[in-house]
Amino acid sequence: MATTLLQAVNTLLTRARVISSDLTALTSNAEQADVTVAIGVLNDTVDEVGTVADFPIQTAEGSFTLVASTREYAVASDFGGFTDQDAMVDQTNGYEIFPYPGGYEAMFRDQPQPSAYTGQPVYWALNPSNRKIRLNTSPTSTEAGRVFVYQYRLRTNLSAATDTFPFTDEVTAQVITASSWMFKKE
Repeated sequence: MATTLLQAVNTLLTRARVISSDLTALTSNAEQADVTVAIGVLNDTVDEVGTVADFPIQTAEGSFTLVASTREYAVASDFGGFTDQDAMVDQTNGYEIFPYPGGYEAMFRDQPQPSAYTGQPVYWALNPSNRKIRLNTSPTSTEAGRVFVYQYRLRTNLSAATDTFPFTDEVTAQVITASSWMFKKE
């Protein structure tokens, strides 16, 4: 039987000694602040397990359109991380953009004067301060309008009481245990 979000929240809050009897809903509770934190840490833990374990993940495609003189682009609102298919592709013109070797920190270090780099981007990195895709060059009017598509993992959003966890009850029990530690830290 798949564990529901309500069951997991009840187990977590019982372990944390926040409640002594099970909740019947996830809203309108005297413990609402704790319920909200519990849901958040459960979702965070599921996402973390998904990055290190081999279980089916939901993926989607996002895109951005190059704008002249713009180096950074927002990711999709439900972005949970990039998939293993980390190249971004202009499917109309056949261009690809690859992860910057060494990531954002290396790009930052390698380009002390970012405005000096213009033209067709070849590399990207995820800016950790604003979670935007940063390109190694600023597109010019020649590149403006090109659309790049990328694949990404959907962020976990268990929110309804009846939502179920994407793995077995045994794994879910371990997720609840890990989440209870995170809950106590929060």
